[in-house]
Amino acid sequence: MVSILSILVFCFPAVALSASFRQIFLPPAGFGPESLAFEFPGGAFYTGVSDGRVLRYQPLIGFTSFAFTSPNRTMALCDGTTDDPDKGPICGRPFGLAYNPITRQLYIADAYYGLLVVDSNGGLAKQIATGAEGQPFVFCNGLDIDPITRNIYFTDTSAVYDLRNSTKGLQANDSTGRLLKYDVRTNQVTVLMRNLSGAAGAAVSGDGRFVLVSEFVGNRIQRYWLTGSNAGTSEIILSNLNIVRPNNIKRTILGDFLIAAATVIQASQTLVPIRVRVDGSGTISETVSLEAQYGSTRISEAQQSGLSVYVSSRGVNFVGEPVEGKIVINSPSSISHHGIRLSVTGSVNLQVRGGSAGVIESFYGVVKPITIVSKSIEVKPSGKIGSGTTELPFTMVLKKSGEKSLGRFYETFHGTDISIQYLFTVDIARGYLYKSLSATTEVIVESDKADVLERPVSPEMAIFYITQDTQRHPLLPEIKSGGFRVTGRISTLCSLLDPISGELTVETSAVPISSIDIHLLRVESVLIGEKIIADGDVCRNLTLPIYVILPRLLTCPSVFAGPFSIEFKVSIVISFQSELSKLHKKSDPRTPRLWLAMETLPLELVRTR
Repeated sequence: MVSILSILVFCFPAVALSASFRQIFLPPAGFGPESLAFEFPGGAFYTGVSDGRVLRYQPLIGFTSFAFTSPNRTMALCDGTTDDPDKGPICGRPFGLAYNPITRQLYIADAYYGLLVVDSNGGLAKQIATGAEGQPFVFCNGLDIDPITRNIYFTDTSAVYDLRNSTKGLQANDSTGRLLKYDVRTNQVTVLMRNLSGAAGAAVSGDGRFVLVSEFVGNRIQRYWLTGSNAGTSEIILSNLNIVRPNNIKRTILGDFLIAAATVIQASQTLVPIRVRVDGSGTISETVSLEAQYGSTRISEAQQSGLSVYVSSRGVNFVGEPVEGKIVINSPSSISHHGIRLSVTGSVNLQVRGGSAGVIESFYGVVKPITIVSKSIEVKPSGKIGSGTTELPFTMVLKKSGEKSLGRFYETFHGTDISIQYLFTVDIARGYLYKSLSATTEVIVESDKADVLERPVSPEMAIFYITQDTQRHPLLPEIKSGGFRVTGRISTLCSLLDPISGELTVETSAVPISSIDIHLLRVESVLIGEKIIADGDVCRNLTLPIYVILPRLLTCPSVFAGPFSIEFKVSIVISFQSELSKLHKKSDPRTPRLWLAMETLPLELVRTR
């Protein structure tokens, strides 16, 4: 799920905060997504993991195994439970990926098996190149497709050091890398550049005029011209002391490029990950720190797809689409400030009533909120903001895999007595003589992907029967003496994406039936949904289907926590025809009437892909 929210607070100056949220965790055995390839913007994508597989992600389904690169791969050896680098030559290790939407083929640069391609059926990828000009590939890395010619441009990081010995190559300042082209028409591989210092990422411009290549060891970006008067030549376009270890490069929908890199924190002399946006000439337009999300773990790629920027890293077991947005400040004049910070708070707020609480809690009506998450990052240090419109990009992951949080990430929920809410707040401190500025927005959080069940979920069907003897409240004499019997079955465990299903049959009834309804109830005792199964008298022994769509904003997965719970029930309510019933509107099943018969069953809701 991607939630795009925005809030505008008209202050002087005006501050706006916008954000989107999603976390995409790999399957339990998946680790180290190096690169991503999208079928279409914001849709299904592919990523390679450490056990040699290429996984396919579909928004409504999740991750599935799609392809593999090694013909020697076995499930027993390449199970993903251990990160043994010596298994790479056996299991394979997919690095760069690129998808051709015209042919529906996925191209793969594998660190051990060279250049491969696989069609839409998946399975074992076809090896199409293992070397160039008599020199075998040692460490294939980055990959991109020319949007004009559909030729493949990729890198061979080193002619000496493979992936298992890449650290030695870094220490030796290896400069034997190459940039190569695979011609899809002739199936020939051509070497375009040699002596690259740790050739890593490759990205072709939108017009096919040039290709950018990053040098991980050399800490620079080069541009190689493919067409025009400069064709066949190259030049350095980016060499910045504050941007080191550049990895994959990806072209954006605007035609500029995103580079996954790192920067040095001077105080501690440690490397932290960043993503950098540059144009085709190397001019930097944006630098975003990812230290808050990844610590000192390096990222391998930052790629824009649709409205979001996806981040991958070989050091984690998730694809990060963090809270990604911008702070927009509109000011008629420049202003000084003492820092701009972004904070997120997630909490469970409980409302207590009557005798269910102690004296203090009853007096105030609420209990202390349960904290789920509380984080804060500095977006900009003390300084000055110029006049006009200033945009400050930010990125934050609510929860990284393996990170200890103060509580489980429950889904956003707003009920009568329970409210689960996640708020983002930006604060601009301005000193004692000026009023500080602030803006807040809520993000809608759904289940962590690690907690989401695979579809389909087999519904648990409960058999029920309703007679005059199963009712615990008084009935009209004619209903009780005449008798009735209704039988059926209904699902009591179902996905929030699927309807409540079942069937019922009116076997006998001495009194004509007015209607049969189904009610969906929260245990908070709030009626949140009603569906008519039958209106008017019902033919006896006729099976009636039950089909109820769950209301999205009023339901969430069933929660059974220590201090609180959110549970659901479903009630089958039969209204018999009588003079009394004509005087009253349909009533709440919590207040049984003489002309009603009902059966209430527990309902467990779960989130599925």
